[in-house]
Amino acid sequence: MFNHAIEDGHLTFNPAVRVLKWSRTAEGEKQKADFLSPEEAGVLLRGCQEHAPTLYPLASLLLRTGLPLGEVFGL
Repeated sequence: MFNHAIEDGHLTFNPAVRVLKWSRTAEGEKQKADFLSPEEAGVLLRGCQEHAPTLYPLASLLLRTGLPLGEVFGL
């Protein structure tokens, strides 16, 4: 899609070209994502309920959906 947009003159470069480079180490190996365990997620949610109840819906949404922060803030 981006290449067609470049050919049609709508874009000057393909913003998706370097996407895979960001997810790889210097040696070219893929980086493994480091997620919270269910126990860690529970600790986070309980901490939000006790200490910052206004952030609980945000933390819950992030943990349950896996949405990036930018998309969540866009909501």
